[in-house]
Amino acid sequence: MHTLPPPPNDATELGFQDFVNLQLLATTLVKNKNYYLSNEKLNWLKVKSFEFRKDSPFIVGYKYDYFDEYKYIDVRSTKGSRRSGGNISMDDIVLKQLYTKALPISVEKKKDLINLCNKNVIPSIYHNFFFNLPSLSNKRADNIIAEADTDDKDENE
Repeated sequence: MHTLPPPPNDATELGFQDFVNLQLLATTLVKNKNYYLSNEKLNWLKVKSFEFRKDSPFIVGYKYDYFDEYKYIDVRSTKGSRRSGGNISMDDIVLKQLYTKALPISVEKKKDLINLCNKNVIPSIYHNFFFNLPSLSNKRADNIIAEADTDDKDENE
């Protein structure tokens, strides 16, 4: 019996400008993080599977075991209530870019990547990308990432 090769993976290349900060969206829309529709407390650490549906964007299904039936939580409602947390329009929420520039990698990591390019482990078509990656010393890179995280927290407070 002759088998066909699997279809190639369909990947979409993303740049730093393609990522948005979803924290505002979450804090605006998600009011209930603890109780599902039967007033029992939800244990997020035990959830094995989530279910999201286009027709019910604020109802999230989850289950603790793959063989269980989904239980549902209305993320808009307050503790133990089935009532919605208000009419929030998606048009009122403006998502901001998460990063304004590419995050640098450490000098050591860049050196290792360039070494892989020089050994042709990384195909030559990608070499230009790796040669042009911004890099900083580990300490400076950690400070920049921590600073970006602090800026995000300040904007949302």
